[in-house]
Formats: sequence, structure tokens, C-alpha cells
Amino acid sequence: MDAKITKKRLGHLLSYDWIKMILAVVLAIVVWSLVFTTSATRITNTQRFVVCNYLNTRFAYSATAYDGYSLEIIEAEVVDQMRGGEQTFYDIFNGNMEIGEGDVMMVADTPMSRTEKKDAQGNPVLDGEGKPTYEYGESYYANMLTRMHYRLSRMDDDGASEGYFSQMKSYLGRFYEIENAQAATYEGITYATFKEDTLNVERIESEFRARIKANKDKRYKTEAQIAAAVPQEIERIQSYLAAYKQFFAYVANGDIQFVFTEQQLSDTVTLRGVYGINICPDETKLSGLKESVYYVDFDGKTTAQNMMATFLNLEKLDKNYQYENLIYLNALIADAKA
Repeated sequence: MDAKITKKRLGHLLSYDWIKMILAVVLAIVVWSLVFTTSATRITNTQRFVVCNYLNTRFAYSATAYDGYSLEIIEAEVVDQMRGGEQTFYDIFNGNMEIGEGDVMMVADTPMSRTEKKDAQGNPVLDGEGKPTYEYGESYYANMLTRMHYRLSRMDDDGASEGYFSQMKSYLGRFYEIENAQAATYEGITYATFKEDTLNVERIESEFRARIKANKDKRYKTEAQIAAAVPQEIERIQSYLAAYKQFFAYVANGDIQFVFTEQQLSDTVTLRGVYGINICPDETKLSGLKESVYYVDFDGKTTAQNMMATFLNLEKLDKNYQYENLIYLNALIADAKA
């Protein structure tokens, strides 16, 4: 059989089989793309620190997620759930909650609506200065609690389990000796002090190695890689204690406040507890906050007064790293005070 390749035979081959060749090349590219995609290490919800917002709360152009987080946080981002306006907010918001995206959520404790008061004759009811008076609807914060309180970290204890700050106190207590377990109390939340020279670096390394093994973390394949990361893990614990102390210093100074809520959810269910932190109870103290996060009041004024910070407790978030929240809030408050 004459199997010699000639220009004529090659031309016939290309004229009849060129489509098959192109499909084969495309298929090969798709297969290799799938191989690389499925084998690559993906960033987890814990490794992506996200600050987001609720209805009517806006981020300014200067808003940032800051830095200074632990080694575990690979990305930090401000996600504006109001970027499409009120019409698309709930679609974006619900989608992000379902995929577990979010660590700190900002929401204004300001009324969603107001109605001018009128007397029996339909005339406006005026105050002592001759200005109209109003009746106000529920706040955005109250609305958010009704919708999604079960997705938030309760900050105080509920009698059966520890709240966020008691969990943090217990977590730090695994690595430091507690000096005073009840140094101060704010809205039922107890602040503790620790002996900083008692840091148990052996326990930090042991737990770090155990977590790497349990999570099958591909970033640490060799002993050299693990050993190089241990000092940064030690710094993580130290940064949590520093953030804890700084945060409660802001509380003690009145810059921020824990807010206890007692809210009727239904005829038989009442929500009680601390679910939010008022990071702007007095805007004269944090005048720069509205340059990061704000809302527009009924008089058209841009303000951050009574802006609430809440901590999301979503699926697939590793609680060992939930205290990165305070690193963010401390940076935000320091920036607003500058």
C-alpha cells in the first residue's frame, strides 16, 4: 500500500477532517482546564475576610477592609451589597448569605420610614418650634434582626452557651493565664485580663500542626514550610490579645457601645441579647466614620450616627479565626478618630 504523504493527500485530509482536528484541540484544552481547576487549592470562606452592609447602609469610596490580619486570611475585601440599589439588594444579600460570604456586617440603627403626625382635622401636628412632628417605623437594625438573627453571633452569653466575647476569652485562655476573669462588665459581657508573659508557644504550635493535618492544608507540604509558619501563628494569638485589649479600651472610653436588644419576633418569641455594637453612639467622637460607612437620613444628611456592627456566623467559617473581626473594627475606629 502506498502510504506516502504528499501535498495532495495532505490537502484532502485537511479539507475533510479540519473540523475534527479543531474539536480535538478544544477538547484537550477543556480537559486540561478542568484538571487544573479541580486540583488547585481554593480559598475557603475563612481565608476570605469580608465586610458587607445591610439595606440603606452605604460604603464610601474610601472604605477599605484594612490589613494586619493573620496568616490564614489570604484576601480581605469590602463587598457592597447595595451596589445595585434597593431593587437588587435582597438578591445579592441572600446569595452571599447562602454561600457563606461575610464576617462583619454594617447596618444603621435608624428608622426605615416616618409619617407626619396630623390632628383630627388633618392638620400637621407641630412641635414647640413650629416644626412638623413624625411617627417613625422600625429601624433597619431591627428589621435585620427579625430577618436573620439566627445568622449572627450573639455577643453575650445566653445562659446555656458562651457568646462571642466569652468564646474569645476562653480561646485566649488556652494560651495565656488569666489574671482577672472579671476586670469589667458591659451589658453582661465580661472583660478579662491576661498575663502576657505566660504565652504557651508549645500549645500554639501543637494546635497549628493538628489543624494543618485535619484540614489537609496544601500550603504546608514540608516540615520547612510548617516551621516557617509557626512564628506567624504565634503572632496571630498575640494579635488577638492585643485586639481584645484595644477593643475594650474603646468600650471603656465610650467610643463604642454594646447594645442589648429585646425585640418581639412573634406572639410567642422574643429576641433578647447583645447582637450588635454601636460603633458611632456619638458622631463627634468618630467624625471620620462616615468617610467609610454611612447612610442618608430623612433630612438628606450623610451620617454614621448609631451605625451598628454585627458579626456573621455563617456556614464553613472556622471559629478559630472569628476574632479577626476585632482587628478590622479596631482599625476602622482608629481611622475614624484620626
